[in-house]
Amino acid sequence: MSSTIFGLNAQESGIEFFKGSFQEALDKAKTEDKLIFMDAFTTWCGPCRRMSSNVFPDPAVGDFYNQNFINLKVDMEKGEGPTLSGKYSVASYPTLLYIDFNGKIVHRSSGGRPPEAFIELGKEALKKQGRAEDFEKMYNEGKRDPKTVLNYIRALNRSDKSSLKVANDYLASQPDLSTKENIDIITEAATEADSKILIT
Repeated sequence: MSSTIFGLNAQESGIEFFKGSFQEALDKAKTEDKLIFMDAFTTWCGPCRRMSSNVFPDPAVGDFYNQNFINLKVDMEKGEGPTLSGKYSVASYPTLLYIDFNGKIVHRSSGGRPPEAFIELGKEALKKQGRAEDFEKMYNEGKRDPKTVLNYIRALNRSDKSSLKVANDYLASQPDLSTKENIDIITEAATEADSKILIT
């Protein structure tokens, strides 16, 4: 009896995987302003089984991933798996995907790894996502290159805050709105009638 309880507690101390559809995970990620971590696995994959047995139950891994991500395991050969495999070009297993609530890949990696390296991978994903407050500080300090502005706009949108002023202020200073960088900014921010995308 004691060994069963111990085993249950050990599992509970690891990653808590969301039980629901991918769309439901996206909705939850939006509500909680988190990224989705998706373990894209197959049942026959040896490294996948080792991650499930040795890494996901690790207490430090659980603490980090449960705090920062909506965690999802998807068998790439069943249910939604084949569709998601095609959508995200999964070609090897496990593929470790970090996805924002719009369904966009923020970070990805393939292959198993030990707990410490797996936590570092998650930290890399969080750095790529960024917070609106962090980008606001950089923006106000004068760092207004296209990449920073785009990441700031994305962070504002993730937080359900208006990004139009930031986008319009930046675009008003641009002599050419047709560059790839400016089109990316327009596409990300142009959601209301006063957006720069509608100005000719």
